[in-house]
Amino acid sequence: MRGPNIDDWVNDQVLLLRELTTRAQNPIDRNNPNLWNDFNNRFTNAYTDTAKKQTAQQKLMALKMYQDNLDTYISTFKHLCNQANYDITTEGTMHLFAQGLKQKLLESIFYRQGGIPTTINEWEDAARDEMKKHAYRQTMLNPG
Repeated sequence: MRGPNIDDWVNDQVLLLRELTTRAQNPIDRNNPNLWNDFNNRFTNAYTDTAKKQTAQQKLMALKMYQDNLDTYISTFKHLCNQANYDITTEGTMHLFAQGLKQKLLESIFYRQGGIPTTINEWEDAARDEMKKHAYRQTMLNPG
């Protein structure tokens, strides 16, 4: 690991490992798995984003579908829900999903036959179906 943000930490770890394995009293064998476990714990403690959940929540609240890229919107939404520990099957989370869709797509879903979706899978399927219809209309009405 190298880079300006981590060089000092790496140097400290090298010195610590050297001291642990070469000290006069109770040196630790270089092949001892505890050395790696301790290093891994120190790394996690030093570089874990302590606000990961809150950051994901903020990004989720601001997430909007960009252009016609529904697949990216869905995958980003699911990823942020996972990071924020949101249950994707709850009504509130599905409401967030719907709010992030493009306005015309959301309106198309509301006016389609069969009613308003009630599960996240139904929301995704409805959005994909409406996007397909839109693409087909564009192809038929604006050839070339």
